[in-house]
Amino acid sequence: KYVEGYNGGCWDAVGLGVNLYGLRCPAGDGARVRLVNANNYSDNRTDANSAGVALTILTLNQLLWRLHETPGGQELGAKVSKLWDKVQDASRSKKNGLDVPSILAFCD
Repeated sequence: KYVEGYNGGCWDAVGLGVNLYGLRCPAGDGARVRLVNANNYSDNRTDANSAGVALTILTLNQLLWRLHETPGGQELGAKVSKLWDKVQDASRSKKNGLDVPSILAFCD
């Protein structure tokens, strides 16, 4: 839905810091992927690591909303919220070499 041409495949972990990971979109080494979010009209070409991390952030955000709306989901929601904050912060670190502008545009 969000990555043009994606038809399934194995997602690798992307290290974002101490015990913190995002996902890498399946693509060839150095490949650029088209990352599209129709909800905010973003349409960018980015590297597979950045696309995967952007999708990780979006997925955690959607999970947070579902937990918020689920009776008894507040406790787990608080834990997921802390994880979401950590992934957001780590994704913006220059040492990770991620395409921060594309991540922000996709998730905004």
